[in-house]
Amino acid sequence: MKKKPAKKLIEGYIYAQGSLCPACQSNQLDTGFPQPDQGALLMPIRCQMCEAQWVEIYTLTGIKDLKTKEE
Repeated sequence: MKKKPAKKLIEGYIYAQGSLCPACQSNQLDTGFPQPDQGALLMPIRCQMCEAQWVEIYTLTGIKDLKTKEE
């Protein structure tokens, strides 16, 4: 059964910009292929050291550097 991660683990993972495993703090992470899901992209992640698995959630927050033909 999957358990819900503690809020502090999630906050720490986001603070480290997804570079360290939230379970063991290893930087040995494998990423899967992003999958679209209701306006977001879901990216499966697996830690090589402790074998923890989770899914990162990416959402669109804006755009920049738009160029058009008229410019």
